[in-house]
Amino acid sequence: MTPQTLAVAGVNTLPAATIKHAQDDNTLYPIGAIEGTVATIAFEGMEETTITLHWAIKGQAEPTFSPIEKEGSASGTVDIDVPWQWVGACIGHSVLIWYTATVGGQLKESVVLELTIEPLRNEDLKSSLPKFVHAEVIDFTVQLDMHRFTGDETVTMKAWPFIQAGQRLFVGVGGQDSEPPMPVIWLAYDHVVTVAEAKIDHVFEFKLPRGWLTRRLDRSRLSAESAVIFSGCVPVPPVPIPDPVSAVPLPENAHLFRPATSAMLRVEAQLSEFDDFETYPRKEFGGPGTVIDTNLLMFETVAGSDSYIGLHQVRGAGEHQEGMVEGRALTVHCGGGGSQLASMHFKYGCTRVRFGFSGTGAAAASFSFFDAHGTLLETQEITPPAWVESRIPEGDTIARIDIRTSSHGSIDSLTTWRIREPSPV
Repeated sequence: MTPQTLAVAGVNTLPAATIKHAQDDNTLYPIGAIEGTVATIAFEGMEETTITLHWAIKGQAEPTFSPIEKEGSASGTVDIDVPWQWVGACIGHSVLIWYTATVGGQLKESVVLELTIEPLRNEDLKSSLPKFVHAEVIDFTVQLDMHRFTGDETVTMKAWPFIQAGQRLFVGVGGQDSEPPMPVIWLAYDHVVTVAEAKIDHVFEFKLPRGWLTRRLDRSRLSAESAVIFSGCVPVPPVPIPDPVSAVPLPENAHLFRPATSAMLRVEAQLSEFDDFETYPRKEFGGPGTVIDTNLLMFETVAGSDSYIGLHQVRGAGEHQEGMVEGRALTVHCGGGGSQLASMHFKYGCTRVRFGFSGTGAAAASFSFFDAHGTLLETQEITPPAWVESRIPEGDTIARIDIRTSSHGSIDSLTTWRIREPSPV
């Protein structure tokens, strides 16, 4: 049912409902109704009728709210509880509230109350703003210094007031380059909140790729911005403007969380990149001639050797090592047998390489580092589990690492470093 009367009471209309916590009967700040609100209805002759309360977002077909029924009272007044979920879904919107009842044998409809549910204020969203996990205050300035952490950056965001399943979340990070436009990376774009996430103590975690950070200007500003569509409706793209205040183009119909979270980025002199091998197709028991192509390297069996490699979920006693080797990983010595040889061919000359190595056996594995001319730079004997980190002479670069082992092993959490190319003048 839709309201037939918008403002003027007539012979067949009933008085408008009043809403608890509403200011001047037309505005509701949602935090006051964080546990729900109450619609109070009063008219004569209600004791023998059923009152049906209706609630709808003005000018919007979705979402819909099932009418609530309550029996009338001889007192002439009834209170109908309105759930907090309804209030939360309508944040930033005008809501039409009306009711129907049969009085004197005639179905009547109330005057429609138009109630504005205000956006949440900045002070009520402060704890739900995105945070750069490794950002620190250095020399009175919030800085994200890439020299102080390895791997990707993590951006966290605590659940916001009125979070519920079906809402849509947007989290983006804007950076700075030598020339516009400002680069943007989406950490969450139109992410639909799940039942498991819809808890007030839930913390969202997103990975901000190190490779993206290294391509930004040193001492430039990073800005993490976020927004939520509380109603769960499809996002409306923003209207392009010539000189945007925000680098992150958040949807027109999303509730923007302000202020944005900013940090000064300190970029390494060397370009570092990270790979945890989670995004590649599974490969098992790759025999002689097998090549596994990843972002940073080609993983191969050595020509003429009876060796087997793979890229799959870590398994077996001793192989899963929290924070070092977990999830998918490159694998050596697949399928058993004697000593086997595999090679990591890097796509760029690396000044430094670091990765985790774990294995099913206690025997040491041999890692030999070579330059682009095939010159041996160093050899390390590694007993798993352990981090493998190059120790080559300054000025040399690594083009290949040969791995020889007599038991199954896994390689994960790879970070490579190479000389950053000069920025164009």
